[in-house]
Amino acid sequence: MLTKLTPAAFSVLVATVAFPPATQATPGKTIVAQAMPTPKPTPPLFVVNGYFRSYYFTRQNASDSNGFQWAPPPAKYNYNAVNQASLETAVSLHAAFNFGGFQVAGTYLFGDPLGSSCDLISDDYKGLPCITRVAPNTNPDNTLPGYQLATFYEAYAGYSGNGLYARVGDQVINTPWATGSDSRIKPAAFQGADLAYTWGPWTLEGMDMWAFQSRVSPFFVHDTLLTGYPPTGN
Repeated sequence: MLTKLTPAAFSVLVATVAFPPATQATPGKTIVAQAMPTPKPTPPLFVVNGYFRSYYFTRQNASDSNGFQWAPPPAKYNYNAVNQASLETAVSLHAAFNFGGFQVAGTYLFGDPLGSSCDLISDDYKGLPCITRVAPNTNPDNTLPGYQLATFYEAYAGYSGNGLYARVGDQVINTPWATGSDSRIKPAAFQGADLAYTWGPWTLEGMDMWAFQSRVSPFFVHDTLLTGYPPTGN
């Protein structure tokens, strides 16, 4: 059966077909903004930093004073034995210059026992009055140490970028087999070369250190803590 449409009804029909309700429209493609990865910060061109330390260390021991340390059992150590004590104050200054992934840097330290009569390393060699081990003297404790330190314990050039890391010269390193041992006035330092390359989760590294400066020495020597003597020859 045909129904005659009035002009008004025909207009409504055309509008309904040509412009469907918004609830029936096909959803458009949604574009979600993605956060850009944070770029690695560029190191400043010139860096200067450092530290100030003052450290006091004493032990009531225990050194091998003749007639006291090896007392009859059970007293191995006697109160008359020579004690050891040191006060050391130090300033360390580090400077680095960075350019295009390359770096040149150095670190200097000066430490002083502040008025000690044994303030020079040459005063503390074995057998000299500073370490006579005669009670009731108090010997300087040179594990601090108790004498002056003046040393450029870092002076190196290096590169870091594109997965490559390289550093050659005097430097502080921290590895499972050789560490900075920075527990008192200055860290231990090493002289040599370190080279590493990283790709993905893998890093291949080679290192050769041919000289060593302990935490109580201003000198680089071809020794280790196992093969050498402390600077004072104890």
